[in-house]
Amino acid sequence: MSQFRKRLGEIARDRPAVLVCQVGLRAYIAERILRQHGVDAYTLSGGYLTWRQFHPQPLPARMNTPSVPPAAAVAAPADAPLPELDVRAMACPGPVVKLKQQIDTMADGAALRLIAPLSFASDLASWTASSGHTLAAIDKRSDHLEALIRKGCTMTPATAAVPGTGGHSAAIVLFSNDLDKALAALILACGMAASGAQVGIFFTFWGLSVLRRDPAPAVRKSLMARMFGLMLPKGATRLALSKMHMGGMGTAMMKQVMAGQHVPSLPELLNQARGLGVKFIACDMAMGVMGITREELIEVDEVAGVAGFVEMARHSGTTLFI
Repeated sequence: MSQFRKRLGEIARDRPAVLVCQVGLRAYIAERILRQHGVDAYTLSGGYLTWRQFHPQPLPARMNTPSVPPAAAVAAPADAPLPELDVRAMACPGPVVKLKQQIDTMADGAALRLIAPLSFASDLASWTASSGHTLAAIDKRSDHLEALIRKGCTMTPATAAVPGTGGHSAAIVLFSNDLDKALAALILACGMAASGAQVGIFFTFWGLSVLRRDPAPAVRKSLMARMFGLMLPKGATRLALSKMHMGGMGTAMMKQVMAGQHVPSLPELLNQARGLGVKFIACDMAMGVMGITREELIEVDEVAGVAGFVEMARHSGTTLFI
């Protein structure tokens, strides 16, 4: 794209031009430029990755398995086409979350063909090991990897997340209402939950802004509580970056870049976390200090004090303060 405008003269004007890219964005921009210069241009909506979902390639009969013993590779029946999941266009934690959702719909022992970026190889191995599934085969291509994943069937089952055992579980304190820090907390929570962990997020003080409804219902408050409400961000869509906010311009640029990279927005991550079973706890004391009522918050599992968080953290293997 950096040379596209300089080389427009090399494109024939007497025939249609069809443009294709990986996810459709660059091809769309190029198509608009060509149309502005009188070229009959078209683009493949959704890009090559979307096209591949409707035109899947058959799974190779034999796949290279450098990280898995040969005995662990289990071939799928020839007469049963494998379901395919393509996560190349997704950003973290999208691939792990989508993989978990797909695996949850399958029967024990069923296999899935996964197509993912090369950088997902280590995460895939960690996820299968921690969630109790089998990475039966993996084949690294030039620009992506293809893997065969079988539900369950691990030789060494992962540690189960049993309440009260301090096993595979996590407690997160979200103290900040900065957009980047809230994103980090929700991405970690979704990633842990997708790996089978029991995750709880304790929203306190400025972090309560993430849970505010927008618009919020009318609630009778004191003058001080109304002043707090005016000064605090009104929900997950109104948060600002901790650095480079630049009067809102930096935050808007960050959101635009995230959308272009297919990174979920903060409201999408909140919904994703709820779907994965992440527990939301609002701090009762902080709500009282800052004049926030439960009616002004999105759906939470409970409103509790520090003792509630201590109980959750005591049974957690990981505790994070953000």
